[in-house]
Amino acid sequence: MDNGAYQPEQEIKSSILLNTFQIDKKSYRVFYNNETLIWEKIKNNKSKVIIPIHDVISVCYPKRKSSQPTPQVTPSLTSPQHTQQIYHDANDDNRSITINYAKRCIDPKVESGKSSKNCGDRNKWRIHSVTLHSNDKYIIKEWHDTLNKILNALKRPRKLLLFINPYGGKKNALQLYEKYAKPIFRMANVDVSVIISQRPNQIFDLVMQQQLDQYDGIICSGGDGTFSELFNGLIYRKMLSEHSNGMESNEELNLDNENIPSPDIPCGIIPAGSTDTIAYCLHGTTDIKTCIIHIVLGQVSGFDISSISNDKGLIKFYASVVAYGFLGDISFEQENYRFLGPRRYEWVGFKKVLLNRGYDVEVLIHQDNALSSTNQGQNSVNNCDKIKCYENCSVCSMPSTSTANMKKANEEEKFKKITGRFFMVNLANISCACQRSPSGMSPYCHLADGYNDIILVRHGNIFQNLRFLIKLSSKTGQITDFPFVEMYRTNKVYFKALNSTSEGSLTDSTQPISNLGPNKYTSVWNCDGEIVQDTDVIIRAHRKLLPVFYRGPVQEDLENKSRGCCCC
Repeated sequence: MDNGAYQPEQEIKSSILLNTFQIDKKSYRVFYNNETLIWEKIKNNKSKVIIPIHDVISVCYPKRKSSQPTPQVTPSLTSPQHTQQIYHDANDDNRSITINYAKRCIDPKVESGKSSKNCGDRNKWRIHSVTLHSNDKYIIKEWHDTLNKILNALKRPRKLLLFINPYGGKKNALQLYEKYAKPIFRMANVDVSVIISQRPNQIFDLVMQQQLDQYDGIICSGGDGTFSELFNGLIYRKMLSEHSNGMESNEELNLDNENIPSPDIPCGIIPAGSTDTIAYCLHGTTDIKTCIIHIVLGQVSGFDISSISNDKGLIKFYASVVAYGFLGDISFEQENYRFLGPRRYEWVGFKKVLLNRGYDVEVLIHQDNALSSTNQGQNSVNNCDKIKCYENCSVCSMPSTSTANMKKANEEEKFKKITGRFFMVNLANISCACQRSPSGMSPYCHLADGYNDIILVRHGNIFQNLRFLIKLSSKTGQITDFPFVEMYRTNKVYFKALNSTSEGSLTDSTQPISNLGPNKYTSVWNCDGEIVQDTDVIIRAHRKLLPVFYRGPVQEDLENKSRGCCCC
């Protein structure tokens, strides 16, 4: 992944510090050089701790809380509430400083070279603190001032706007923010303005209306649907600012990568939903502290976003998956069982498996020249390099060539046509990994390569469907092992529902869902958990369209099984 977080000035890079301090009443040699902080025992240099400066959250004198009361977070629709707590220095004669830093959780057995079943925690990060003591207050001041000067030169968010959805998942997003997020933001000296949403699509509306120039990032606390509202608002806002004709220009807008403007401000997510698929794929975990740590450290990389449109223009952007058939039917009917909470997906899914409905569709899959040149003219994921997406991914770091190849001549575009009856048709923008489906719907889908994986599941008997769903939630094997499952990598798909009873098969996506829905001829689209009624659509991938706070999952040991994700 491209990492835009580490940009200290050249003179700060050359800073060198070396002194002896007391840590837990023992003498340590502490030095800083080449953007690395190291401390080791003087009598035992084997006991050494190495921390990159970009993993240091803050450096401060010992502090005491102010007697002023902590501001309370109250619901607000238009006026953000500031939640930073005030601290003061303990005294002017400081003889110690505290360094707060983040470190990846690594099982001790893994560090010693032994295998462990708990290696999944390697994606989690935690905050640690070390206090340096010295009798020389001038040395303490030099370290405090120099390290803070270095930290201030890093490209990190200093002011954030946070949207909280109190109704998603277990309805505890506000409590999670108070318990986990606020202390970390306060430690990192990040000023956070909070807005608590009160209705669906309010975050989208506020992003379109609010003045955002004063913020270094826009984040949300909620599920995948909440994040979808946020990034759709940011992209539409940018499109409006660059196209004078307003939203009507979407009808004539060419949706190639370079024609969709990328938002100027990064966004992020604090997971508080039911499945939290997007957060799981971005960080390799849904651990809240880990996600917040990546935000305050300013870990920003480009993230693929895909679009779904019809012949009238753009409908919506999505980050995880669009699904037609089984998952679309579940998304539609689960609205009637919200009283069951997250369990409603399992109940509705069980009903749909028994119903075993199939849909006749036609898909045209664009065969990208860049993929064909390395895979014998086929875009099947079975033939692509089976490389998973991790931190500093080599695939996501490659320069984009597909758009240039398409622009050479339109006649060079090639499409693979597939027609038949399918149990489900899914287009995965990411691997879609989550705790329910650790291997993922598409384990080799990448976060920033500019492609979707289209998964076609042929209609069959109930036993076949059960085998597929069990494999999807398994840690071993792949769904492409089944002969009735096809998977292709592409950046553009034309989809058409056959035997549609609607005139032209194109309906208004904004119609209330109670008036429309699946029938025995057609289904609906599950687009990041939201319903899209149109059946004839074009789906495109847009490479690194969205700047997002994330680092990427850590690469696993060869002995360990992969972890992936699925969108429900």
